[in-house]
Amino acid sequence: MKKNLLAILFALLGSFGLSAQVVYEDFEGGASLGWTGINGAYNGAIANPGPDAVNGSATVGSYTNNIGFDFCFNIADLPSAVDISEFNQFKMKVWSPVATGKILFKLEPSSGGPASEKFVDITAANQWVEYTFDLSGGANITNLDKIVLSFNSFVFDASTFYFDDIRAVKAERVFEDFETPSGITWISLNGTYNGAIANPDPNQVNNSATVGSFTNNPNETYSFAFGTFTTPLDLTNFNQFRVHLWAPQATQLLFKIEGTGEALEKVVNVAVANEWQEYTFDMSAAADFTTITKFLVAFSPGVSGSDATYYIDNIYAVPDQCPDTDPDPDVIDDFDCNRNAVYSAGWDSLHVINNPDVDGDNNSKKVGQWNRPAGNGTEYAALVIDYENPIDLSVRNQFSVQVWSPKTGQMLLKIEGPNGNQEVLLPITETNAWVTYTADFSSRIGAGDNKLVIFFGATQNGVPGDVYYIDNIKMSAPTELPPLEDFQDVGLNLGWLPLDFETTLHGNFTGPTDNTNPGGVNNSTRAGCYSKGASAFSTLQILSAEAFDLSNFPQFNIDVLSPTAAIADDTEVPLPSARPGVWTTCARASPPPTLAST
Repeated sequence: MKKNLLAILFALLGSFGLSAQVVYEDFEGGASLGWTGINGAYNGAIANPGPDAVNGSATVGSYTNNIGFDFCFNIADLPSAVDISEFNQFKMKVWSPVATGKILFKLEPSSGGPASEKFVDITAANQWVEYTFDLSGGANITNLDKIVLSFNSFVFDASTFYFDDIRAVKAERVFEDFETPSGITWISLNGTYNGAIANPDPNQVNNSATVGSFTNNPNETYSFAFGTFTTPLDLTNFNQFRVHLWAPQATQLLFKIEGTGEALEKVVNVAVANEWQEYTFDMSAAADFTTITKFLVAFSPGVSGSDATYYIDNIYAVPDQCPDTDPDPDVIDDFDCNRNAVYSAGWDSLHVINNPDVDGDNNSKKVGQWNRPAGNGTEYAALVIDYENPIDLSVRNQFSVQVWSPKTGQMLLKIEGPNGNQEVLLPITETNAWVTYTADFSSRIGAGDNKLVIFFGATQNGVPGDVYYIDNIKMSAPTELPPLEDFQDVGLNLGWLPLDFETTLHGNFTGPTDNTNPGGVNNSTRAGCYSKGASAFSTLQILSAEAFDLSNFPQFNIDVLSPTAAIADDTEVPLPSARPGVWTTCARASPPPTLAST
């Protein structure tokens, strides 16, 4: 059947490395794309001139070079721009009459601009060969809508070439899937290798038929799954390793590569038990290693008394998609180049997608999509980030997340651990736009908290179709000090007094007292209350037991709920709102210390 659009074929072949592909052209039933020759002739879809084991299809494409040109092009416009962020390893079968020369495969935008191309050497004549073109360098180009081919480039000739089965697969090298012979010999060090067995619990992460099974030795602190192979790995580009793990309990997983005098290991937290999960190990520091012939995997490393049986599968590597991006210590997860979160509850509702609403507030390419559970009992359905160990809040303690919400409601941000928790409930007032929500967790410094929790639409049950988008989850250092006074405690932190204790002239202060109109810039439950005195310059003075350090934080902010338009004075800071009865933030920037010149 002739195809008018690109077909995404999910081939359930029982082999992880062949899980999906994007087919651009196969000429069965005619050409799917409109091919045009430049400096040569596209001859259309014809009968396969030499069916063989590599290509036994009935129909293929044909192109003849013009001897007057050393670059002859065969060009096809695509129905729309293609996303090659994942599927960027292009494959094409070619029947060449010559055994030398080069083939060009190129994707370019019809509007001009950056393109992605690759030359490969022709390796055989008069037979079908499938060539691979690595276009991962163009993974971030978003307007590629044209295929350009050139056969026997740089040579003046009039040869006819045949081509077929243009497709794209993910950029990955599969080392072990326990389905087909991998060349890896597995044993266990200090434990037991139970062999390749039937997958005991297929799920959306790993539904393959066969997996590897290993059992720890309770008398050892390190029991390794140990795999050896003969050909050293090339880690120059493919150095982001991924492993599927089924763990019977939350713990840690160690992955190590070894060679002759070369080794590198990484440890990740395992937050989800009794489910297949994929874990990533950044081995880019080993890019120059040339002797790696061993894999070592340890479940619950450094822990004695474990006799757990765990399962591993699908050990593969992909290129670093962000080689020029430095790690950002503030970022927990940006769903793109800085992915440091380990999710426990809610992981199965979270998916990485293209940003559906790129704007000035969030121009990220990738974001998370969270499909909120629906029905009774879902009012506190949550997404949980599990650190396993205590979170260091000594410097970074301001938790923030960008959320695109489809409806109004409430966001609940929470930090928790063995010694209690803190919750911050925030109103969702803006919908269908990216909004940053922030919680100050500085009061939890040293509490040993190990989980961050995000509740979307908290206190209300979800309904079918509730979809939230999430991005740029961060734990940052404060850009301002904790409140000097927030009136939430029973006592006061500062001394609030009428000037010179003259209550007749300068009024009275009471507090903490109930917030009579929560909302806007101040939704807290408690506040301070000042009643003016008879003086036109009725003054409330604030005393602190400690001197204010203005070297890094020279600005004072205070939220004011005024019955009338007014002027707040010591330095006459005008209220930015003339609306009475509405909370307004007044700012006073104190000048930083002046440095004397010498």
